[in-house]
Amino acid sequence: MRPALHFIIFTACLFKATSQVKSGESYVAGYRTMTIVDSSRLYKLNTSINNRLHFRPLDLDIWYPSLKMTGPGLAFGDLFKLFEQRANKYQDKKNYTGITEELALQFAVESGLKPENGKRLLTIATNSYRNSIPLREKKPLILYMAGLNGMSFENYALLENLAQNGYVVVSISSIGQYPGDMTNKKADMMEQVYDAESAIKVLKDQKEIKIDFEKIGVIGCSWGGMSAAVLINRSFKIKALVSLDGTENHTFGESEDDDKNLKEIDNSGLLNEDIKDISYLYLTSDNSPNSTPSDRYSYFEKVQVPKYYLSFTGSRHEDFTCIPFLLKSSRNSIDTYNAVVKSSLLFFNQMLSNKEGFIDYYNELKSSKNIDANPTDVKKLNTITAVLTGTVFDSSGNPLPYVNVGVINNELGTITDERGQFKINLKNGSIDDTLRISMIGYKAQIFEIKDLLNQKAGVTIKLEKDIQQLKEVVVSFKKNKSKILGNKTTSKFLGTPFNNRLGAEIGIKIPIRRQPTFVDAFNFNISYNTLNTKVWFRLNIYDMENGKPSKNILSENILIPIDAKQKGLISTDLKPYDIVLSDDVMISLEWVKNETEPGKGEVLVLSVGLLSGGTYVKPASQGKMKKHSNLGVGFNLNVRH
Repeated sequence: MRPALHFIIFTACLFKATSQVKSGESYVAGYRTMTIVDSSRLYKLNTSINNRLHFRPLDLDIWYPSLKMTGPGLAFGDLFKLFEQRANKYQDKKNYTGITEELALQFAVESGLKPENGKRLLTIATNSYRNSIPLREKKPLILYMAGLNGMSFENYALLENLAQNGYVVVSISSIGQYPGDMTNKKADMMEQVYDAESAIKVLKDQKEIKIDFEKIGVIGCSWGGMSAAVLINRSFKIKALVSLDGTENHTFGESEDDDKNLKEIDNSGLLNEDIKDISYLYLTSDNSPNSTPSDRYSYFEKVQVPKYYLSFTGSRHEDFTCIPFLLKSSRNSIDTYNAVVKSSLLFFNQMLSNKEGFIDYYNELKSSKNIDANPTDVKKLNTITAVLTGTVFDSSGNPLPYVNVGVINNELGTITDERGQFKINLKNGSIDDTLRISMIGYKAQIFEIKDLLNQKAGVTIKLEKDIQQLKEVVVSFKKNKSKILGNKTTSKFLGTPFNNRLGAEIGIKIPIRRQPTFVDAFNFNISYNTLNTKVWFRLNIYDMENGKPSKNILSENILIPIDAKQKGLISTDLKPYDIVLSDDVMISLEWVKNETEPGKGEVLVLSVGLLSGGTYVKPASQGKMKKHSNLGVGFNLNVRH
């Protein structure tokens, strides 16, 4: 498992776990874990049979109905600690000891709370009781397919509630091939499917928890929705599917590598669109994709079964996990999760136990002004309609490298290469937009794209030097004090991937309290790097206007080279540049050059930590800098004042 890259950031405030989810509970929720080894599957290749990772390990979290509390109650921290333990158990390369406490602090910060509230998060009492005596009568089975690199803690309130209402619920963690990192590759996804099938076999062999294997439902959360849909195709016993913002319905355009992996699954026949004898409830957020979709696959629209769709206006992807609900991140998060839990329960009641109630509740939700029951029509495809090429020169005719070229406030943009050349693939609607070309130390230029396309041989653009009157700096002879401003984290556990798209930026705001402040160095930490090529970042320092980054105060490029697979603390000497700050700034890194094109799936991750100002990102040249997270990327300055 790889928690450093794929843990879900949640938001926060604290109270009793399922206090607002009441749907006619009649049982105590018992809980236990089951640890097995699937000797039919190899896990770590090229190891001896005695190696603990030779065969596929499997840990099941099981909730079940019980008549009384015969075991100790669980805290959220008990479930959450399993994430750390299994992150260590499923691989032998890294040590994730201590990640539980660090993640809890991050949850608190993401909520806007003080970090110390994260410790309280771990002590929240659940309504689950370890090893309580199971019922002696058979009950339907629900398989929970966890989200990407996730496990049961992400949705335990839902699983607990189902057990309180008479279901046996088994959580299948999202663990890919060795070393356990789940990806959207078909081979990794299939490991979760095989784990679910192994779980069913083991549950049939045990005698203590009574299960009706003629009545099986499945819940897929996020990427687990894809695994759930594939599992249904392989098991005629499954009668009902609830998908929580599941990836069995997906768009293309995030990245070439993601598109390739998803299309391989779509074309593999694993998603059987002719499936019969199931009922399907799809609950989704109304989040827009991170990039302009180029295509779409909708499992929901293709299958011809009884199906029900609900989109929750204003909801986020993480609202389909229990943490924002548990921690009262917003009224909308609470309302969304209440509806998720109740509709899931009533859906399974009707489809597995012939109990009435779901249709009436579904119609009630459909009538809400905050819920849309009609799947979004497939939008007009964003196919490439034109290719714009050109070269940027300075006033003397010398080509300018590392110039920002992009559609204003859009995600279409790039950086010129060493010859000053650029190429942008334009899509539907962008031909009528405006192109901006800018660079440190030069006056920006703006063009109507349709005018540039009329130049058949490619466009030639010249930028003039921007001669600015520098602010006068008064230097006193008193001894300066040294200080570090910004986020000093070097966390190995927590990080954020840096989008390896030319022109993409990531940064933080840094307050300046003393005037003047002299800048000596810039520092950041790379926690994870699988790039097999050397890359270059450009340091940018923006002044702030109305709380937003405005003009870049630097007068020349400051490039920071990163070698292939280089990790750890990176420090850049800024004394030669005579940078003096007098007001708050945003400091960012911009991806400007690759020695060779990064390989598929290669990634560079920057440490993040406790900085209340948060992290800001820009997806492409000339796009908008937007807040990405309340967690701050680890950028800091050595200064004197």
